Amino acid sequence: MFLTKVFARLLFVGAALALYGSCQRESVDSVSTVRGTVTDSLTGVPLAGAEIFLRDTLMGELMYVTDSTGDYDVGSFGVAQWTIYCRADGYRTKSRYVQGEGTIENVDFEMAQ
Repeated sequence: MFLTKVFARLLFVGAALALYGSCQRESVDSVSTVRGTVTDSLTGVPLAGAEIFLRDTLMGELMYVTDSTGDYDVGSFGVAQWTIYCRADGYRTKSRYVQGEGTIENVDFEMAQ
């Protein structure tokens, strides 16, 4: 009887730890990140301060700004199913559709005037 109770408790603790571990993996895996660079299409010069708009089906519209090297890094929870818009003063707005999981690199924008 004693061993049965001990075994039942160990089984419960093991199941709880397995469930906790799977929840942790799902929350980490469910974060998607998109990275890229915004440059002038003629000169290749990085565009600092370009505005990146992310339309996320769950979060609505989010805005980011490129850093001094024209790089951006946007993220949200869930699988990436986003339309990303890039706007910079003096340039035509561009958009790209991105779909995937995890880190998606090199979603670059070459901006034309």
